[in-house]
Parts: sequence; structure tokens; C-alpha cells
Amino acid sequence: MTTYTTHADALFDPGAPILGGVALQSRDNLIAVTEGGTNAPKILSRALGLDTGSGTVTTGVSAFTGLGDIAELIVATNLTVTVNNDTAEATARYRLSNDGGGSWGSYITTKSVPLTSNTNETKTESSVYLVDFSTSDAIEFSCVITGTGTRSFNFAFWPVKGDT
Repeated sequence: MTTYTTHADALFDPGAPILGGVALQSRDNLIAVTEGGTNAPKILSRALGLDTGSGTVTTGVSAFTGLGDIAELIVATNLTVTVNNDTAEATARYRLSNDGGGSWGSYITTKSVPLTSNTNETKTESSVYLVDFSTSDAIEFSCVITGTGTRSFNFAFWPVKGDT
């Protein structure tokens, strides 16, 4: 990884010569920023358009990575379960990662919707959460169902505090 070098403002005063070493370090600084160098200024995910997300999960998962500069997220969910003369329970959940999705923490349930019906029936419940994201850089959403039925899990998230 390229090293980021902090320069005094005086090196770039009008009329001051820019020495070859400083010019090379300035070039390397741009590279260090894009690589996420240890002491380099961070590119905020909102500058890259990565700071919000939304989607629908009916099977599988939906993951968002590259969110490392966000400290807190608002997560809004909407879970719908439908049964026809049966019993089912749908559970919407998310989990966090601190290594870009290489490994994940435990699932956190946002909503669990049980439904028993002798007819075709649908039930929907919503929730909003404030999620501590200060040690995370990725979030994954999923929805599971027990029993016979269908489910749909809609979600959206927005940062409320950045620059961790």
C-alpha cells in the first residue's frame, strides 16, 4: 500500500518551487487515498453513492459492502407473510461484517410475523431501527420462513452519522 505523507501548507505557497520529492509524494498521496491508506484521508462512501441501499428479499440474502465510514444507520423494514389454510412464521433479519463481508456476525431479528389462517390471508408489519455501525463496513439482509407460506421482506437504510 502506498504511504500517505502530510505536507505543510507552506510547501505550496504561490511562487514556492515544488521540489521533485514533494511532487512525487503528492502523486503518491492521491494513490494512498484511493487505497484507503492508514493515515490517508478517507473517501466517504456517500461520495461514491454507496451510503444508502434498499431492496426486497424473498429468498437468499442481499448484502451491501463498502460502507466503512458510517457510524450509525437507520434501517427500515417491512415484512409481509401470506398463508392459505395453514400456519407460517416469517422472520426478517440482518447481520453485520467488519471485513467487507468475508465473515458475518450473528443475525439480529428485525421482525417476526406469525400467521395462522383457515383462508388465504396476508399480514404485514413494519419496523425502524437505529443500528450502531461504528465497527462495521457491510450489512446483509435475509428473510426465513417456517411452515407453508410466502414472504417478502422490503428494507432500506440511510446513514445518520458518518466519518467514524
